[in-house]
Amino acid sequence: MSEIPARALIGAFLARPENVDLALGEGLALDDIPVGIMREVARWCLEDRANGFGPDAATILGRLDYEGDERRAQTIAAFVDWSCNEAGSRFGIPRYVASLRGTRRLARLRQLSADLRGEGIDTAEDADDVLAAALDELAAMQAGGSAGEAVLMVDAMADAYAESRRRAEAGAARTFPLYLRSLGHELTTFGPGHYGVIAARPSMGKTTLAMQILRDCTLGGVPAAFVSQESTIPELARRTITYESGWQREDDVLTHWAKLGLRVLPPRPRPYIEDVLADCRTLADRYGVKVFAFDYLQKFGSKGGRRGEREDQMLTRVSAQVCAFAKSRQVGVLMLAQLNRSVESRVDKRPMMSDIRECGGLEQDADSITMLYRGGYYDEDAPQDVAEAIVRKQRDGGTGTAFIEFNGGSWFGEGR
Repeated sequence: MSEIPARALIGAFLARPENVDLALGEGLALDDIPVGIMREVARWCLEDRANGFGPDAATILGRLDYEGDERRAQTIAAFVDWSCNEAGSRFGIPRYVASLRGTRRLARLRQLSADLRGEGIDTAEDADDVLAAALDELAAMQAGGSAGEAVLMVDAMADAYAESRRRAEAGAARTFPLYLRSLGHELTTFGPGHYGVIAARPSMGKTTLAMQILRDCTLGGVPAAFVSQESTIPELARRTITYESGWQREDDVLTHWAKLGLRVLPPRPRPYIEDVLADCRTLADRYGVKVFAFDYLQKFGSKGGRRGEREDQMLTRVSAQVCAFAKSRQVGVLMLAQLNRSVESRVDKRPMMSDIRECGGLEQDADSITMLYRGGYYDEDAPQDVAEAIVRKQRDGGTGTAFIEFNGGSWFGEGR
């Protein structure tokens, strides 16, 4: 019962360090947090705040000892990701603290009742009454859920303005560079913490577009990495050479890409998302990688499944973990996804969000969903050198279609 408010509270700490002060002002004590990983992370948050730096996800994850106890470190990292994804509002902090303190009092009353019974004291019945009353009080306190009390919209807007100023003063990028101008005009929110999806039928150019977006980011000084589960590294290298060799000599190409420093994680024999994300955290910590692309969703699995679990349930869990990773690390993530065959049976074959194969949860998690369509793939009389990047969903932004040049699967462009 105490895990939900504890996660929300720790997520609030990592989202805004000032929330630690608010919680302490409400009377929070470290003992109010459930024993185990939650209390350990909470202790680190309180220590960092007391020492004047953080807390934030990066400083907390920087404490982990992957060499000493890798399994525990990965568990804590996953919990931090999860907490950041479920971060509570500062307006809900009084309720979270009250819930945690109430749960702790309840545990003490349970112990008192057990002690009285064990000693055969006649007042044990009174203790049961106290316990029942405490249960009723705690249930009433939590009846409003963990979302916190209603607030004035103007207060929330003031918070958003303050956060925007803080990021600007810290020099944090609002969005990542996209040199495909028409796509950048439509996809306006791709920045730190953004979980975007690029979905299409096979052979539409998902991998090519993702690689170009990562290349744009590295050209703009933002380190990026491609997580491949579909193509081998030699295949990706040949595809990139096809793109570059049309306008540069070999030595120039290699020199250029050496400066970019784009990194690639090769396919895993057993592509569990928990292991893949551990590798991504290492890239973020060691090389400062800020943008990741995953190729593609349906190729990844998860260790946390139950026997007989459906594929859509497993993929929904994979998507949720990747989304939490993006939010907690404040990195941009592009998840490539396959579409189901129902597209082929329609007259208008432009894809819709419901066409994403085996993962309805992706629609909920994603901040943006961009779908690729090439009329020339289905109709020989249609233009063969034009692709449509259709933004079907964009949180905090609009939707629309970017028309981009397509050159036989080797690159997208706008007159380069």
